[in-house]
Amino acid sequence: MCVHYNITRLSVLEVDCPQFLGVPLEFLGGPDACGPCTEHSLMLRIYRFAGGLLGLIAVWIAALRSDLQPDQYLAVLLAPVFLLALFGLYSVTSLVYGVITFRTVPEEATALRQDIADARKDLQAHNIS
Repeated sequence: MCVHYNITRLSVLEVDCPQFLGVPLEFLGGPDACGPCTEHSLMLRIYRFAGGLLGLIAVWIAALRSDLQPDQYLAVLLAPVFLLALFGLYSVTSLVYGVITFRTVPEEATALRQDIADARKDLQAHNIS
């Protein structure tokens, strides 16, 4: 049984969430089987991301403190900059791919044009230009 607190409505909601070995699937990173459990799933993703980031930082600091050649030390020192640049490249690539593969729906375009024409007629009827 998952207990969810709704701050905006000041209510408590109890929901049966699917479980695996007594643990709700959301805590195991499984699919969001019940709607209200998405808050748990989001926090779990945040905790996993923060934990992974802290692990990478710890490894990076340990590598900096180890006995390295000057060129190796420089490579380790600049590794976060390279990783950040790679992340930016991945983000831009994902964005461009999403724009390129964005599907167009001609029926919706026609409906939107009709809505714009109706809105213009309505504005003209109210003497607003």
